[in-house]
Amino acid sequence: MKKTDSKRLDKVGQFFEYSLPPRDCRWLRSIVLVLVLLQIFVYTWGGGGLYLIVWLPTVSLILFMVATLFFRLVLFPYDRILSASSSDGLNWQKEPGIRIDVGGVHRSRQVYSPCVIRVGTEWHMFYRGGGYNSVIVKAVSSDGLIWHEEGEECIGLGGGYETVRVDFPTVAKWAGRWRMWYGATDGRCWRIFSRDSDDLVEWRNEQVAIDMGDHDRITNAIDPTIIEDSGGWRLLFTAFGDAENHFYTAYSTDGIKWLEPVECRGFEPEKKNLRNANVIRLANGKMRMYFSEYTTSIIGSNITSAISGDGIVWQREDGMRLTVGTDYDKHGVFCPNIIEIEGGLRMYYGGYWGKHWCEWLTLLRHRRI
Repeated sequence: MKKTDSKRLDKVGQFFEYSLPPRDCRWLRSIVLVLVLLQIFVYTWGGGGLYLIVWLPTVSLILFMVATLFFRLVLFPYDRILSASSSDGLNWQKEPGIRIDVGGVHRSRQVYSPCVIRVGTEWHMFYRGGGYNSVIVKAVSSDGLIWHEEGEECIGLGGGYETVRVDFPTVAKWAGRWRMWYGATDGRCWRIFSRDSDDLVEWRNEQVAIDMGDHDRITNAIDPTIIEDSGGWRLLFTAFGDAENHFYTAYSTDGIKWLEPVECRGFEPEKKNLRNANVIRLANGKMRMYFSEYTTSIIGSNITSAISGDGIVWQREDGMRLTVGTDYDKHGVFCPNIIEIEGGLRMYYGGYWGKHWCEWLTLLRHRRI
């Protein structure tokens, strides 16, 4: 084969890889192969007499390829990281485009749970990436809108606690060092862990921060968010059991040893499905919590907010902060992360699914959950 032909094939392969998520690429190759084989079979069996039947597989292949490659109509549901901006923290405008998409350097099956910090002129985003057995990875940006993934994993699997999945990072600076809190599971129970770093690249000294395993009903802890409070740290997180989940909070003077967690109060009793809290400090000294909320199904989940003076008793604010609506968050919005920008705030958040070939099957499955 000529070198020019080899280069053309490489470009075609790269087009597939970077235009579609890895899972879609595998299925697309299989579908194309089946349609080509079907075309050969029909042509051989029917000859030139059955014009419409003979060319039906080819027409189907062309329409499928155009919809998939040029209109980016993917096969499967994917979560993506999106953004919105606000001048007052209550009214938000969605920003066009995708901040972090599936696939990429880590061949991520889903991406969400963003945590963004600014260091000088650089923006750093930590988020859930990889396959179903997720890891925590990082991307960098110069403007907060266009992001470039880094190849190394920040928090991987295994380790001393034999974790099989890690997720939900939150990062803060304490005593000159960076510390990350995150959720991880060994396949039996979710706990909140912490590690520290000097450079935001290597994370060491893994230890358990919150373990709800000795509670009767609620034995799992995920979704940590951290805020400075009264000279120490206040950690808020989601604790859940078999049929319910609630927000809990714990206090620490050093970010390592935590007092016994207590349940947050003030949320409506019937609102059992509260997730992904993110807390910021307001100018008046109070805290505002942004969180995702849904009823029986995650379909149509919204982001709303509440106010507190002590981090324990909360007062829900009227209205929704963010709802569904764009091509990439058609089925729900969740996991908000708020950061200050010039003239206001920016929210990074996860968008559920959007349009895809198997949309009817996705909705059918999740409505039954």
